[in-house]
Amino acid sequence: MTTLNFLGPTGKYSLTFEATEDASVSVRFGKVSLSWSIEVADGTGVVSGVTRGAKTLWGDEYWFEVEPHHPARISYWGENGYSRTDKEVPP
Repeated sequence: MTTLNFLGPTGKYSLTFEATEDASVSVRFGKVSLSWSIEVADGTGVVSGVTRGAKTLWGDEYWFEVEPHHPARISYWGENGYSRTDKEVPP
C-alpha cells in the first residue's frame, strides 16, 4: 500500500493505492472518502481514471493522471480541457 498526499483547492487530501481486483485508488478529503477507478496504467507507475464522487467537493468530475515519481503530482482535465495540477506535500 502506498499513500501520497496532495494540496488542492479544498485543502490537503491523500490518495492510497492498494492492490485490489477492482483497480481503484482510495481518496480522502478530511472525513470524506471516495474511490476513484483506475482506467489506464501505463506500466511506469502513471495511472489515470475518473474522479467519481468529486462533484460534491469540486462542482464537477474530472479525468485524473497521477505521476507518482518524487515529487508526485496529479493533474486534472474537465470538459474544457486541462484544469490544474496538484503537487505532493508531506504527510
